[in-house]
Amino acid sequence: MSSTRKGRIETQERNIHETYLDRYKKCEKNKYDTNHHNRYFSVAELERIPDILLERQPCLPIFLLHMQKLTVKISVDLPDKGKIRDGTGIVMKVVHKSGELCPVKSCKFYRKRSHSWGEFTVATVNHIVGTDTEAGNAAVDFFYDHGNTSSRKRKKQHKKVRRALGFHVVQNDNEDDEELDWSCFQCASHNEKLIQKVKNYLQIYKDIQKRLYTLYKNVPGYANKSVVIISHPHGGPKKVSIGTITLPKESLKTVRDNQEWCRYYYQAATCDGSSGAPIFIAGQPIAGFGYWFGHPHNHSTYDVHSYSSVGVDHVV
Repeated sequence: MSSTRKGRIETQERNIHETYLDRYKKCEKNKYDTNHHNRYFSVAELERIPDILLERQPCLPIFLLHMQKLTVKISVDLPDKGKIRDGTGIVMKVVHKSGELCPVKSCKFYRKRSHSWGEFTVATVNHIVGTDTEAGNAAVDFFYDHGNTSSRKRKKQHKKVRRALGFHVVQNDNEDDEELDWSCFQCASHNEKLIQKVKNYLQIYKDIQKRLYTLYKNVPGYANKSVVIISHPHGGPKKVSIGTITLPKESLKTVRDNQEWCRYYYQAATCDGSSGAPIFIAGQPIAGFGYWFGHPHNHSTYDVHSYSSVGVDHVV
């Protein structure tokens, strides 16, 4: 399997003393187009997105709200380089464990049965987390939604952030082509409130995803036009970008009669750190849930097209 286009992957590696604001100032895309960063929306503006897209599906605002709640920032410690790799992912599964050994080596409850914990499966891309070593060095931040120059407000907002620690790559694949890679890995937390919250968000997300697909199927002539991406550009607070499909979907392989291995091309604001971000594509067939987790964003060129990693469309 080979791709038809080459682009620049959007992972970010920064020195441990650098902040996301330092990386924002160095952004090559914003130097090329000084309005680039202005195309992002904050999480607080999420309710406006359906109106901007002229999408009138009644459940779309709720779906996007839960999509952003499941979107996480991934930070991978790279001790050999003295750097941190930043990316994005989306939680696609959570299992409440009780009476099982905690698998996180850096956790004070490691190898202890006395504390229950949550096992979160995060979909991202192979060039963010591709090995068990990288998973073991990964921190996953939930609800890192806001940034503010006021130190008082920033401290208050950061109190809402919850962290899970990585420990294992479930499955990954890059088909000898970095542009098509995908990955999912597991992380753990002992925070009972976080576990229950994410389980609830995920159930609503899945239910509405199915409903939206059915609604879009019944719209004559509607074919995958609008795109919404939620990511952590430059390792900073969560941002939302909107855009449109720019080329026909690229079919790469037929997995089964109703499952297609493919990727999408689109135009929307992304930066280093956006790799692995989830994409909502209006009218996209339901992505398979096992380990085939749809189309997390991982690549972008500096001109017209950005594109997704390989994923599976499940046509029902």
